[in-house]
Amino acid sequence: MKSEDNYELTRVGAHTPAGRMLRRYWHPVGVSADLKDTPKLVKILGEELVLFRKPDGQCGLLDSRCPHRGANLATGYVEAEGLRCPYHGWLFSVSGACLQQPCEPADSRFKERIQQVNYPVQELGGLVFAYLGPSPAPELPRWDVLVREDGTRRAAFARFVPSNWLQLVDNHQDPAHTTWLHKQMQPWQETPECHYFDSAIGSIAVAVRRGPRDETRYVREVHFIAPNGMKVPIPDPDESAFNQPSTLRHVWVVPMDDLNTVEWEVLFAPFDDDGRPTQFKYDADPALYDMPRPVPYAEYIRPGADAYPDYAKGGARGATVILRQDTQIQSSQGVIQPREHEHLATSDRGVIKLRRIIKECIDAVARGDDPRGVFRTPPPDGVIHVEVAETIVSEDEYRQLLEHESLDAARSERGATEKAA
Repeated sequence: MKSEDNYELTRVGAHTPAGRMLRRYWHPVGVSADLKDTPKLVKILGEELVLFRKPDGQCGLLDSRCPHRGANLATGYVEAEGLRCPYHGWLFSVSGACLQQPCEPADSRFKERIQQVNYPVQELGGLVFAYLGPSPAPELPRWDVLVREDGTRRAAFARFVPSNWLQLVDNHQDPAHTTWLHKQMQPWQETPECHYFDSAIGSIAVAVRRGPRDETRYVREVHFIAPNGMKVPIPDPDESAFNQPSTLRHVWVVPMDDLNTVEWEVLFAPFDDDGRPTQFKYDADPALYDMPRPVPYAEYIRPGADAYPDYAKGGARGATVILRQDTQIQSSQGVIQPREHEHLATSDRGVIKLRRIIKECIDAVARGDDPRGVFRTPPPDGVIHVEVAETIVSEDEYRQLLEHESLDAARSERGATEKAA
C-alpha cells in the first residue's frame, strides 16, 4: 500500500476522505443504561461532544464547548428543558437552541442568535447512536442482534485502544491470527483454510478446520459490516464440538480521532430450546485491557517489566485475555501503522478485501452516492439479518457453501430441494 493510500484510509477529520465517508453512518457514542442525570463527554471522529439525557428520556448530543466563553458543557447540569452551562447559566435544548441567558437583560434577544452544534441521536439495543453527517440522515440499521427477542442482550463499552481505527478493523477479516495470537485461550490449534466472500453489507470470512468426525468440517463465519462493524459467533469453550454459537457479538469500531479508538459491543445469548436464558460466553473487563507498547530497553526504564506480556496478570480471564492480546498487538503496530512497509501474504486476502471495500465506500461518497451499508428504507420485516456461523457440516454441505459463497444460501437451497422432492 502506498503511503498516500494509507493516509486516505486512516484519517478521520471532517474534511478527509475517510472522515466524510464515516459520517454517512450511525455510530455508538454511549450505553443507554449509563446515561442518567449527568452529562457525558464524548469524542468521535475528532469532535469533542457532550451527551445527555433529559428527565423525560430525550437524549441530546452537543458540541461540548459553550459558545459563550468556552466552558466545557460536560461539567454542566441536566435540567427539564436541556443542558445548562455551569459558568454563566446558559441553557441549551437537545436541538442546540439557546433557551436562557440569565446574566443578560430580561428583554434581551441575544439568545436567539445562538445555535450550538448538535447531532441527532437514537437509542437501540442498549446503545445510544449518533449521526454526524449531512441531512437527511439514513435509517438507523436494525441489526438482528439489536432487536431480536429470543434471547438476552447486553450493550457495553468494549475497549479503548491508543491506535488508529483501521488497525482494529483489519482484524475483522483475519481468522488466521486466532490460532497464534490467542492460542492459550482458543479451543482450536489448527490453522484454518480460509475463504472470503462479498456480501451486500461487507464481507464474510469463512474459517474451515477439520471436524470432530470423519467427513465433517468445522465452519466459522465472521461478518465484516462496512465500514467499521463486525458480527462474530462466540463458541462455548467447554464444548468439544461446536454445533452453534453460544453468544453472538456485534462490534462497532469508532474512531475518537486519528490516533485513538473505542470499541462498542452488543452481546446476545439466545434462549435454549426450552426458552430459558443462557449465559454469555464472552464476559470481559475493559479495566484490565491496558497493555503497554513494546519500548526499547523497557527492562531498564521500567524495572521488573516482562520481556513478554503476561496477559493473565491482574486477574484477566477468558475474553478479557483475548481482548488484551488484540489491544497489545494492535497498539504495537504504531499509532498509525505504516502500511507501505507491509508484505501481505495469502493469509491476508480478507484484509485486502476489507480495505478495498472501505476504499469503495470512500469513492461512493466522493461521487455523491450512498456507500455500502447505508439504508434509506427499513427492511421489510424490520430486521437486518447478518449471517454468521459456528457449526459442524458434512463434506457435501461444505462444497455447497463454497459454491453459493454462503452457508445460509446453501442450506436454503438444500431445504427447498428436499421440500420439492
